[in-house]
Amino acid sequence: MTTPRFSFGARAIGDADFAAIALFVVVRHFWLMGEYAGRVDVWGTQAMTKTWLQKQVELLTAWESLQTPD
Repeated sequence: MTTPRFSFGARAIGDADFAAIALFVVVRHFWLMGEYAGRVDVWGTQAMTKTWLQKQVELLTAWESLQTPD
């Protein structure tokens, strides 16, 4: 069993959970992009311009190598 890195309240954050943080940053951003896409009928396409979408690709590409710091 590994020693937890941090303890917040009742449950400690283990090594596997801590290492998964970087992945969940990317997953959360995909979710956010889906939220924007799901509201185009309300907000209009100005919320998802071509420039905005290109920036999201740049961010996701940059985050591909993201590692949770020790």
